[in-house]
Amino acid sequence: MAVDMSGIRPDQAIFGVLTDWLRRPLQVSVDTYRRGALSIMEEPEPRDYFLYGVLETLERIGYTLLILQEDVARVDIEKLKRDLIAAEDSMDRKHARYFVQHFVNAELLCMRQLLELFVDVLCFGGTNEHIYYRQYMLTKALEQAERIAGDWHTFFNCENRMMSSVVSHLRDAVSTRPAGYDDSKSWFIGKGGKPTSIFARFRRAIASATEEERISLGFSYNSSYGRSSRAVHAGLGAIGFSDPQFEVIDGYQRFVERLGLHLLWRICELRGLQGSSDDQRDVISVFLSLPRYSTEGNHPEFAIGVAVGDLVIALSYLGVVSRIQTNMYGNRACLVQPIAAEGLHPEDSDWWPSLNLRPFLSTDDIVQTARKITPKLPEQVSNRLRTELAVRAAQAILRQRAGSDH
Repeated sequence: MAVDMSGIRPDQAIFGVLTDWLRRPLQVSVDTYRRGALSIMEEPEPRDYFLYGVLETLERIGYTLLILQEDVARVDIEKLKRDLIAAEDSMDRKHARYFVQHFVNAELLCMRQLLELFVDVLCFGGTNEHIYYRQYMLTKALEQAERIAGDWHTFFNCENRMMSSVVSHLRDAVSTRPAGYDDSKSWFIGKGGKPTSIFARFRRAIASATEEERISLGFSYNSSYGRSSRAVHAGLGAIGFSDPQFEVIDGYQRFVERLGLHLLWRICELRGLQGSSDDQRDVISVFLSLPRYSTEGNHPEFAIGVAVGDLVIALSYLGVVSRIQTNMYGNRACLVQPIAAEGLHPEDSDWWPSLNLRPFLSTDDIVQTARKITPKLPEQVSNRLRTELAVRAAQAILRQRAGSDH
C-alpha cells in the first residue's frame, strides 16, 4: 500500500503517518490494550499487543514535539539568542536560559522513552516469537503488581487480598513455560525472576545494533540513558554546567526523529515485512537518507572515524592519536599523546573514547602536506611515522600562532 508523503514534514511522517500505517494491521483494539495484564493472558497475538504499545508511545511523543514546535514558533528567536549571551547576572539571560532548558527537558524525556523502547525492540530481534512477547509482558506486569503490593504494605501497613490475588495469579502465569520456550533466550528475566536491568538490556542491544543504530543509541550507556535522564534528575553535584544554546532544541528533536525512524525500521523487521516499492521500509529509508538525519556533523560522535596520526582536541588540550582499539560493541578508544599541554608531557598519553575527541587536523592532510615538502616520503606511511609527522605539524602550528601573537 503506497502512501503519498508529499508536503508532509519528516516529524509528521515519523510520528503520525508511518506510525498509524504500521499500527492499522495489528489485531489489537484500544480497549484491549487498555485492559493491561488481563489482555496479555488472553491475547492470541502478544507481539501485536507489544508493538501496539510501542507505536502508541511514538505517536504520543510526536504530539509532544508538535506542541513544542508551536511554542517555539511564537517566540522572537533573535531576541532569545541575544538574551542568551547577555550579562551573566541579567534577568533576560536567566529567563532565556530557563526557556531553552524547558524545551530541552521535554525533548530529553521523549528521547529517554524512545531509547527504552528501541533497546527492547532490538533485543526482540533474537526472540521474535509470541511466547517470548507474552512472557516479557507478564514479567513486567508482575513487577508492577509486586511494587504496588509492597508499597501498600510499607507505607500503609495494608495487606490487600485482591492485590495479593493478582500477584499470585501473575506469578503462576510467569512460572508456567509454554511449549518451545527456551529459558536461555529470556533476555528480559534476571535473577529471581525479576526483569533484567536497563543496563543489561542496553549492552545486549548495542552488541546487535548496526553502526547507524549505534549512533542513535549514543554508543554507551552514560551518553545514552545518562544524557536523557538529565531531565528527570535534579543534577546536583554533576560535573560541569553550561548554558544551553537555542540550536540544541532542533538538535535534540533531530536526534529523537532519527531514533524514531530506526525504531520504525526494526518494527517492520519484527513484523516480517520485505522490501518492495510500496513498502514501509522504503519510505523509512528515504527519510533516513535526508541531510537532516545524516550522521555527518549532526552528532557529537563525529570523531568515530578518527585515525592514527590525527590531531585532535581531547578535553582542552591538543594531542595526536597514537593508537586505536575497538571493543566488542564496535566502539573505539584512542590513545592520545598530548602536545604542548600545560602540565602534561608526551609520556602522559591517555585513552579517550572517540566520541569525546574533536578533530583538529587529519593524518591524510598532514601526510599530503609532508609529501610536498619531502618528496621521498615512503608510499606506505607507518603509524609511527604518521604520529611523528603529526607532532611536527602541531609544533609548527603552535609556533606560527605564538609568532602571530607578538
